[in-house]
Amino acid sequence: MADMYSRTEKLIGSAGVEKIKKSKIFIAGLGGVGSWAAEAAARSGFGRITVADGDMIDQTNRNRQLYALSSTEGEKKALLAQRRIRDINPECVVTSLCIRLTPENLCEYISPDTDFLLDATDDLPVKVAMAKYCEKQGIFMVSSMGTGKKLDITRLRVTDIYKTEVCPMAKAVRALCRREGVNALKCVWSDEPVSHSSGDMPSMVFVPAAAGLLAVKTMVEYLLKE
Repeated sequence: MADMYSRTEKLIGSAGVEKIKKSKIFIAGLGGVGSWAAEAAARSGFGRITVADGDMIDQTNRNRQLYALSSTEGEKKALLAQRRIRDINPECVVTSLCIRLTPENLCEYISPDTDFLLDATDDLPVKVAMAKYCEKQGIFMVSSMGTGKKLDITRLRVTDIYKTEVCPMAKAVRALCRREGVNALKCVWSDEPVSHSSGDMPSMVFVPAAAGLLAVKTMVEYLLKE
């Protein structure tokens, strides 16, 4: 009888499916990028998924974030993610952390036996602290750079942080990585030019969602090549 893995198995084989099932992924941030990344991780069949976000849904999230509905306003993103992932794949072991990660506390929450870490946070010191931690622990990390003020999903790229350009967030992260001695950091970033604006960050669903999917696809490709 066909199951949720049958179409996936036709594409990557039974050995590939088993590799994904045995893998543990930590997703930091469940906004425009992270919510779609969690969806991709769940539907790809990751066997253990930890999601971390201290925020609750508000109405401004509804234009781009997967869990943001009129019916979920005020609910915690991490709990919504956990519930949805379990509904997609009841076999998945899902842990939700309704916390804000900091450079000081992340080692308490990110287990050394994590296989993959997907960074979808906006906190630059946290991004770099996670990069240092993952480099030390041998965890494959993909970090999302800025996706606001952008519309063109074809401008997304996956490279090392030191090969990024144009993106203002990537520039700032690059400088911090150099200062903190981070040797390498895989990132999803866009070379679409951005305009400077004040106030709330303008955004739509297209680029954040595509960045989240691309980040998980990068992890799956890495896993299948092992």
